[in-house]
Amino acid sequence: FAGAFERVAFGILDRTPGATVRAAFEHAFPEGAGRPGQLQP
Repeated sequence: FAGAFERVAFGILDRTPGATVRAAFEHAFPEGAGRPGQLQP
């Protein structure tokens, strides 16, 4: 489980433009779709 979780967490946190997970996330949650953009603490 730990190894799988590490890969999933890295895929979610990977902000490299063009990365597969990032592209899928941007497609699923486009900015400007009536929701605020990413918030930074």
